[in-house]
Amino acid sequence: SLTTHGQARPLRTPSPRRPRYCRLHMPFFGARVSLLVIAVAAFAAWRRAYGPIGASQLLDEYDYIVIGAGSAGSVIAARLSEDADVSVLLIEAGGESGIKHSIPAACGDVQLVDGDWQLKTTPQATSHLAYTGQKSNWPRGKLLGGSSQLNYMAYVRGDAADYDSWAAMGNPGWDWESVLPFFLRSEDA
Repeated sequence: SLTTHGQARPLRTPSPRRPRYCRLHMPFFGARVSLLVIAVAAFAAWRRAYGPIGASQLLDEYDYIVIGAGSAGSVIAARLSEDADVSVLLIEAGGESGIKHSIPAACGDVQLVDGDWQLKTTPQATSHLAYTGQKSNWPRGKLLGGSSQLNYMAYVRGDAADYDSWAAMGNPGWDWESVLPFFLRSEDA
């Protein structure tokens, strides 16, 4: 079911260059894992600038539809929308984040609530002995910004040796020197 955020505020009319966002209930995307982690601040700035739209502003068709407004989905939608000749729809199962999502020390307060899919690990045979059923929480974001809103705002590029090993295994373009410019570009967003 398509809904708006339920807040009484005028709807904005984004330009065709900006990604469009609507809220759609999609519980089956709970296991989705972001492949790219970017700074939360960049996404928050994008959200403030462009914000959500209402159902009356949706187009009949789009050139691109991006499912999930987490770290990776937000970057993909932003990059696609740089072309003024295409339309982009960004769909997220959850809503907007609150003030606590901007405070790294408040991370514990934003887990196991509405913006979290509230997943658990499978029972562990040799660890998690103090946890009920030997399962621990596996926070996954269900809100704008995705899991990056729940992870103490940590940003990690990854280990250069991992990228170099992927390239050595036959994945050209995945070596550290090749991917570094993309990290730098997302950090300057």
